Amino acid sequence: MPASMLLRSARSAAGLSQRTLAQRAGRHQPQIADVERGQHDVTVDVLTQLLAAAGHRLVVVPTTRTTPAEAAEGIRTALLADLPDRALREALQLSDDLAACELPVRAALCAATPLSTGDGRYDALIAGLVELHLPGRSCPSWARSPARALSERWWVDETPGLAELNLAETPPALLRHGVVLAVGELDSA
Repeated sequence: MPASMLLRSARSAAGLSQRTLAQRAGRHQPQIADVERGQHDVTVDVLTQLLAAAGHRLVVVPTTRTTPAEAAEGIRTALLADLPDRALREALQLSDDLAACELPVRAALCAATPLSTGDGRYDALIAGLVELHLPGRSCPSWARSPARALSERWWVDETPGLAELNLAETPPALLRHGVVLAVGELDSA
């Protein structure tokens, strides 16, 4: 994950403004803005210091699989480009990647709160996928947040005649988030 995304996600999860983070880290706000826009490369030491000021720690995880934060960024980019099929593929790839990891790695990948995709449906889908692959106490609190559940169901596959089947085959974790997507549709391939 790029330093810009790590810092932006950590700052947002901590509820800090760029100015407050800069003050805590002994830096200037424009430097924080430059890092978050990817216009300023930082060393690991500086990134570690900035993340610590946001109450986060930089950790190396033995995988190259997608994190929910990376999936959210990819979905946001696809939606801004008006590419809904690509946005859905990003979410399905997240599901594949989480399914392919051992539980401790999966938990580490999902620890950081992702930024919003800009679309509550996809935010709910990401949270539902995390809950699906990290059930119970392993599931991070951000994924169980009521803010990441829809008030009305989102029928991801709107093919006529499949509604009943899709509802019956949707995992409970997705239904709790208001997302209707049959388990057979979760494979990105």
